[in-house]
Amino acid sequence: MIDAEKIRAQCFSSGFDLFGISNPYVEKSEFDFFRNWLAEGCGADMNGWLQRGFDKRANPNLILDGVKSVICLGVNYYPGDHEASAGLVARYAWGDDYHEIIGGMCKSVCDFLVKNYDDDPKWYTDTGAVFERYFAVKAGLGFVGKNTCLITREFGSWVLLTVIFSKIEFEPTSSRAAGSCGVCRRCIESCPTGALSEGCVDSRKCISYLTIEKRGDFSDAEKSMVAGQKFCFGCDKCQEVCPHNIRAKKTNRFNPKIESLSLEALPDAEFFKKSPIKRNLRGLSKLAKF
Repeated sequence: MIDAEKIRAQCFSSGFDLFGISNPYVEKSEFDFFRNWLAEGCGADMNGWLQRGFDKRANPNLILDGVKSVICLGVNYYPGDHEASAGLVARYAWGDDYHEIIGGMCKSVCDFLVKNYDDDPKWYTDTGAVFERYFAVKAGLGFVGKNTCLITREFGSWVLLTVIFSKIEFEPTSSRAAGSCGVCRRCIESCPTGALSEGCVDSRKCISYLTIEKRGDFSDAEKSMVAGQKFCFGCDKCQEVCPHNIRAKKTNRFNPKIESLSLEALPDAEFFKKSPIKRNLRGLSKLAKF
């Protein structure tokens, strides 16, 4: 087993704010929960493609044959608070597309692994069939709150996660991080559509799902849920009320510039060229109609 200190240093020099290492094994209780969540229809229209990746989530060897370690990384993205009162954009999408920025950071780490360890790593930033939060918890980065977000000691829940699968057996970092939500239910009680229960989110009611992932026309029930909401792309309500987010630290890393939008006068597609918002401009157009 190889000490991971050099990897830690490389990850921080590449721009990451959080680092940990886990073994690649997934407990049965984790994929049983996911299977039941899908069976209950909580993935909404995402159920199909989420189900197709189920085996990979349960067995990372299907992603990288011979995987020995999962390098878990986090990036603080908190850009500050909203000044507008309507047409709000979730904070992760205020700036440039995190997939591209963090992807470059991952490539830097992976090049280091290849050069120094003759490794054959594979990385994902919210793009693969991976239990990112599960591995992050195992690696000691934080705990999963009742709002289903990873909550970290350093930044609260305002973090984006990345995992790098490696064939090198690095020494795992410390045991699971301390912390819990206790009896607090602020996120559950503040969810405007009742999408949250204890550690579970029903995508069918979630404003983030409806305004980002939902494809096709809204049903009457969905229209009633999104109509009149302050957020038009994503939703941060369950994070805004979380007491752990008193630890938020403002960053301009992603070049924040789109805090809110006027649905009646949306900029043209070129304006969103570098933004995560570009993936569902049609959804914004639908919202503008009611």
